[in-house]
Amino acid sequence: MELTLIPDEDPRLHTVCTPIDPVQCKYPDPEYGNYGNWDEVAVRLLVFMREHGGVGLAAPQVGIPKRLFVLGGNIKTRYCFNPEIVDYRDKKTGTDSEGCLSYPGLQVPVKRYNKIKVAYQDATGTRHVRTLRALEARAFQHELDHLNGIVIKDLI
Repeated sequence: MELTLIPDEDPRLHTVCTPIDPVQCKYPDPEYGNYGNWDEVAVRLLVFMREHGGVGLAAPQVGIPKRLFVLGGNIKTRYCFNPEIVDYRDKKTGTDSEGCLSYPGLQVPVKRYNKIKVAYQDATGTRHVRTLRALEARAFQHELDHLNGIVIKDLI
């Protein structure tokens, strides 16, 4: 199945996504189709994101209402299954302009934490805990918003 960005009016873009078991063999869904193995889905998300010039892409943006996003581009590539913020490290925030692949051309000033401690699983189910800073922290928070049904237009 070809990945495409879903329109703003699609309820999957505005819904809290459900957790997944990354080692579960397939993602068959009678309503939305069979996307293949979760690791294949993650790679397809990364390729799609890079083709469209992004630094992150969340599964709900392409109609998969599950807790998965990818980060890459000019930041470290990460496949984040069931991601969460564990701690807001220094409580300092900064406001910067953000764009979103789901809303081409829209730039919104968004206040985010500068340094966060995060946890996520990779495609093998291994849990990772990392401290992220700057753009990587901002991108993680942006994509996590997508998994919680929050889109950039909600932050205007």
